[in-house]
Amino acid sequence: MTRTESAERARLSREAVVDGALALAGEAGMDGLTIRRLAHQLGVTPMALYWHFKNKDELLVGMADRVWSLVDSGVDPALSWPEQLRALMRSLVGVLRAHPDVTPLLGSVGVTRTSSCLPITDAALSILHRAGYSPRQSADLCVHGLRTAVGLVAGERHTIAAAEPPSSRDDLDAYYEFGLELFIAGVIALVPHPSS
Repeated sequence: MTRTESAERARLSREAVVDGALALAGEAGMDGLTIRRLAHQLGVTPMALYWHFKNKDELLVGMADRVWSLVDSGVDPALSWPEQLRALMRSLVGVLRAHPDVTPLLGSVGVTRTSSCLPITDAALSILHRAGYSPRQSADLCVHGLRTAVGLVAGERHTIAAAEPPSSRDDLDAYYEFGLELFIAGVIALVPHPSS
């Protein structure tokens, strides 16, 4: 290892690489995220990145894991289960809105590859179980909840690209709130009732 490589390795952490990748994806989109471009942005040689990630796929998993880690999985036990689910979904959507270019990663990187997804999944499964859903139904609803959140973010981006941007943030907040309420209303409406 050369002195330059050693210095780069010492000052470049795994977290710094992920932060840089998230920033670059936000600026240039996922198509603009390349190892060479990321290395240039971080001021290191491309080889320096391989000390932390073997390849781009591993970097993408690290990025997805970081985004998942930003979602607040803590739910207030004093709230009703629909309010708990609503809070979890709002946190997820808020994180996705902050990282819209990375949002598709959450659907494409398997949850088994991102440890930060587990607390959110556990919280959602627990909430849905308390509502009366079976484990299989709860798992299916988790998938639909993620797709709803991803779809809302993608929908916002397509709407803004196709039309004039809303005149205020309240319009976007209303858009997200309506989408989340549709999902929550559907979950409430489909709660399995014990047969009498």
